[in-house]
Amino acid sequence: MAALALAALSAAGCHARSSVPFLYPHATKPTRTLAPHEHYQQVSDVAEQDELLLIDDLDLVFLTDRPTRLSKWRTR
Repeated sequence: MAALALAALSAAGCHARSSVPFLYPHATKPTRTLAPHEHYQQVSDVAEQDELLLIDDLDLVFLTDRPTRLSKWRTR
């Protein structure tokens, strides 16, 4: 869990498209149905969505997306 959080925090500031060749070296190779630029576009779109979803998941884990309501005292 700590390794995942560390990786997410280090990658949260970088743009997903710039990290695609580093994270997915196969992204620039053609497939049977996609040209190299189409495959790169598809992989980079998936990486960008994964980055956004990971940030949402970390917000949920660390309770930063809404009030926690963990106080025994009444708060406004």
